[in-house]
Amino acid sequence: PMTEEELKGLIPKLSWHEDAHTQQSAREALIANPQASLSFIIQAGDKSCWQKEAEIVREIGLPHIVDYLPQLLNWLQDLNWPGAVIILECLKQLPSHQVLPRIDEALLEAEGEGDELWREALLELKGELVS
Repeated sequence: PMTEEELKGLIPKLSWHEDAHTQQSAREALIANPQASLSFIIQAGDKSCWQKEAEIVREIGLPHIVDYLPQLLNWLQDLNWPGAVIILECLKQLPSHQVLPRIDEALLEAEGEGDELWREALLELKGELVS
């Protein structure tokens, strides 16, 4: 297994500025170490890496990502951010009893910050989970 430092060094290789082979090698190594990777991969580095990071989060999936719901919900602050729609779709697949309490916490935060875009994304997710 790779060390956390080695894994963190792969983040820039996920950038859309890198070639497909470089991105794929980094992706495979991060997916092979799901526990370590999730602790630092969520919206890491600059936005050029976020799309691939979201794909990795989706691929790692349950049960690992449940521990990172607050960070994943933060990604929904702007659905135009790279990877945000992937994260939204990924969260819609999770068991509602695990996600709904965290959505309510995030909604309080969004309302406290007056962040209407984030609030709308959270309400969309909540609507999908309760229907």
